[in-house]
Amino acid sequence: MDNIENNNINLSQRDEINIFELMAELWNRKFFISSFTFLGTLIAVLYALYLPNIYKSVAMLTPANDNASGSPMLSQYSGMANLAGISLPSGDDDKVLEAIERIKSYDFFYNSFLPSIKLENLMAVKQWKPESNDLIYKEDDFDSVNDKWIREVSYPKLTIPSSQESFEVYKDIMTISKNKSFIQISMEHQSPFIAKKWTELIITEINRTMRFEDKSRTSKSIDFLNNQSLKISYEDIKQSLASLLQEQMKSLMLIEASEDYVFKIISSPLAPELKSEPKRSLIVVLGFLGSLILSVLYILTMQFIINNVKKAN
Repeated sequence: MDNIENNNINLSQRDEINIFELMAELWNRKFFISSFTFLGTLIAVLYALYLPNIYKSVAMLTPANDNASGSPMLSQYSGMANLAGISLPSGDDDKVLEAIERIKSYDFFYNSFLPSIKLENLMAVKQWKPESNDLIYKEDDFDSVNDKWIREVSYPKLTIPSSQESFEVYKDIMTISKNKSFIQISMEHQSPFIAKKWTELIITEINRTMRFEDKSRTSKSIDFLNNQSLKISYEDIKQSLASLLQEQMKSLMLIEASEDYVFKIISSPLAPELKSEPKRSLIVVLGFLGSLILSVLYILTMQFIINNVKKAN
């Protein structure tokens, strides 16, 4: 029992000696630690200053409840409508989820978003000058004087960014989420005014495209029902077709009446005065802590290796 206690005492004393040795070594290498930490912090400061300000424009939306929600009368004729190839109105929630997925899709970006913007504003902006509200472009990518792309890239990238490459940037700067009955959509850009403009563009385009598609589909359904009612002589079927036609006319009226077809704006997007990124103070703090920890770990690792070599010899 005494031997065990003595061994424990010796181990604890040895640990204390090792700790004191490590602390002494760290103190002796304080100049290296301070120099390395200063250098790392300086790099973090320069990096934080190099990063351009990013502004986020946010809009809060709610479903436009007056667009094509199904009715109890219409549900009893759903079987007949499906056989005839007529799409009956779906619920508001289904329409909203469809709109959210469309906004995230390449098709929406290519057909509705990309044709309405300047490609260089998406792919080549370096900085925004708030004094003059001018954009500065990356000199190696875009020649703003001659309005020409000049970047040198290798395949599969092209001198003029492709729609697929641009779509990847679009996905990075666009955010859309649904929380209960509200939808939040935002765009990020070096210019707060472009961030606002693009947020408004997405809302306008998704309302316009889905409104146009539903209007076209409903108009075709009305034409089909009118034609069929002239061919059918059975009174019961004619009454069913008349009910379907009445609901389709109602849907068309609602589609025509509202510009806010899918989304209604609760809080309009603004051109923010304050940047959302980068968080320069956080970058500097992380640079300081990271370089300090790395310098200490380096000294401890080297001391551990030296001690093992001494023991081996």
